[in-house]
Amino acid sequence: MFFPRRSIEISINNRLFPRIKLNVKVFVEIVNIEEEELLCTPNSFKTKIVDISMQGMGLNSFPETEKDIIYELLIKKMKIRLNFELDTEGDPVHTFAFLVRYKPENEIYGLEFVDTPVDSFTQIRNLVDKMAYC
Repeated sequence: MFFPRRSIEISINNRLFPRIKLNVKVFVEIVNIEEEELLCTPNSFKTKIVDISMQGMGLNSFPETEKDIIYELLIKKMKIRLNFELDTEGDPVHTFAFLVRYKPENEIYGLEFVDTPVDSFTQIRNLVDKMAYC
């Protein structure tokens, strides 16, 4: 019986979306849950994306933050503003995310996209589809 490649990827990884390795600079800012402005300020924390899917991304570092702010992020009372470029010819990606994994001892920082504009989501989806199924 033939199964589409996507089904095989999902069953092997137990993930809803394929995840690809990436090494891209990203600007990160912790903001209030009601924040709507998508552009990061000049003093944003700079780090690298280590992997990305259509649902979220992993970072290799996270801004030094007080424990009560980390708690607010993990219970989705605050969110994270993200700005990054996936393609030198395309527009930058601007979106928000929730912190879903925070393990500084293992350098694991997982984010789940939220309130992503259509054009930014399209760029992420196109990159993941292109890289995951080539």
